[in-house]
Amino acid sequence: MQQNFEMFLVEPVQPPAAYIGGKKELAQRIALLIEQIPHRLYAEPFIGMGGVFFRRRYAPKCEVINDISGDIINLFRILQRHYPQFMDTLKFQVTSRREFERLAQCNPDTLTDLEKAARFPYLQRVAFGGKVRRLDRQETEARRILDPNYPTKLQNMEQALSVLGKQVIVSIKNAA
Repeated sequence: MQQNFEMFLVEPVQPPAAYIGGKKELAQRIALLIEQIPHRLYAEPFIGMGGVFFRRRYAPKCEVINDISGDIINLFRILQRHYPQFMDTLKFQVTSRREFERLAQCNPDTLTDLEKAARFPYLQRVAFGGKVRRLDRQETEARRILDPNYPTKLQNMEQALSVLGKQVIVSIKNAA
């Protein structure tokens, strides 16, 4: 019996945002190891911001991503289905202590899915413990959040999610 492990060449892209506990430093090495293993299905149960998923050069016909964090699943769903509206929401986010405290303290259940999706990377970036970039880039990060015309990794998301017209399955089962 012949196994069909057809893989498609895809262009690696950067994940939509940095994530505390992400695999940025190991992602390329892990992706190279995955390439060496013949497979028909790629399943990543803890996608996070997709450090490995988006940096792969080859992909099978079927891919499944999941995460226990409802915030992450919601963010990916919004990026996949409402990308322009999400980008519009980010254009008007103000970076301030008051706005951070308001978003940190608000009950996420009172927000729309779009507002929740915008809230998640905002809190990741602005929180003291969320400094996922070097300190010398702090000013650049503040400008990126405030300036809607500043280039962002999120602009690659639309391309990343529609590579070769394949369907990416986002599982929300068990997502809080």
